Amino acid sequence: MLLTLLRSKNKCLEKYFSLSRAFLDEVREGHLAGLTEFQDERDDLLRAMELFDKKVNELVEKFDAADRTKILISQVEDTLARKDHLVKEILDVDLKIISMIEVAKQNIMNDIKQSRRSKESVSRFKSEKTDSVGRALDEKL
Repeated sequence: MLLTLLRSKNKCLEKYFSLSRAFLDEVREGHLAGLTEFQDERDDLLRAMELFDKKVNELVEKFDAADRTKILISQVEDTLARKDHLVKEILDVDLKIISMIEVAKQNIMNDIKQSRRSKESVSRFKSEKTDSVGRALDEKL
């Protein structure tokens, strides 16, 4: 039962990793529109993993010394090593995603600053005339 729970958690981590890699590919192509969906799916997987952790902890507390065979210990260690590897891979992908989002955020902020500067420049040249010709010119600017 313990191994089944640990392996099931690893499957969740594998899905988490796959989801992260897919989103990283989208971000590399400049597509950030799926960020909310990405976060929601990851949150669902995190909740599932928390449940696995809870069940594992409950089960471990009930283990007798006789239940801890060398074979079981070896299998658990292998499964935990796989988990550690997946967590490192996820962290690596997440750091890349965060970095790319920060670059996109900075680009947007620079665009907003440039837009404000342009708007200020245009407003300096606006016609102060109130006749219809002046208003039409202001609207075009």
